[in-house]
Amino acid sequence: MRKFFLLFISLLVFSFATFSLAPPTQAVEVRMEYDQSGNLMVFANNKDFCDYYLSVILSEITGSDISTHPYSTTINKGERKLFTIKKVSNFTYPTGRVSYMAYRGRVNPKINPDFVYSFPVKPGDSIRVSPVENADFTLAFDLSFAGDTIYACREGRICDDKLTDQTSKGSAVSTRIIVNHKDGTFSEYSQFEKSLVYPGEYVELGQPIAINTGKTLPKKIAFAVYYLDKNKVQNRETGSKYSHIVPVFHTLNAGDIKLEANTTYIGDVNEHLITQEMSEKEKKKYEKNKGK
Repeated sequence: MRKFFLLFISLLVFSFATFSLAPPTQAVEVRMEYDQSGNLMVFANNKDFCDYYLSVILSEITGSDISTHPYSTTINKGERKLFTIKKVSNFTYPTGRVSYMAYRGRVNPKINPDFVYSFPVKPGDSIRVSPVENADFTLAFDLSFAGDTIYACREGRICDDKLTDQTSKGSAVSTRIIVNHKDGTFSEYSQFEKSLVYPGEYVELGQPIAINTGKTLPKKIAFAVYYLDKNKVQNRETGSKYSHIVPVFHTLNAGDIKLEANTTYIGDVNEHLITQEMSEKEKKKYEKNKGK
């Protein structure tokens, strides 16, 4: 839900007051503070390890020469000042009504549709896939003929799923890993027994990230790739603000393809998978060290 906050400031209690505008479980906190001159500064603090798109509207402003101040930006981890509302009178400080929305991700990132993912199993293991109906996941991997370890399909940084944003439905899912990639997309893994990674950790392609033995849950892993869609963010009538991507996967027995249901594939990691997100400098270092 949209969060509304009405700020009333009395000159009698003014003393560099700070006003927090978010519960502690929210990933993004907006606060307001007066400077020494009595101007109203608006700050945002991103407590997560991935980017958030933030939309702030300061309206019904008094004590300034503007009546409303809409503002949108992408913020990374940490706190930053968003804007300042300057006062127009020495006797009246600016006040107003503040509303804001924060969504995990960057709106409409530049996505390479030909980017290739690896399977969440070790090379040589067999895997089958089926679409997941009526869920926020695009694929369900059957791990019946694979080991118990789940591997990262792509490198990236782990988000803190205990923190919530305006897209969260109820409490955070305890068995979910969200990986933020360099291009602004996310990979999401769910339905496993134990996580092996922690928020803020940078995971490499093929790194073990979770365990599913099949003892307490079906031996499967739900997997999705998605991004924050600007059109959906700007349309209040849409539910989910994300659009899903059907990834290309590298297979040992069928090459690089979009997977088909009820087909057995064999996992593999080749040099293209390892180097496709490297810079030229990193590729040269990789080639230099490959033979050592």
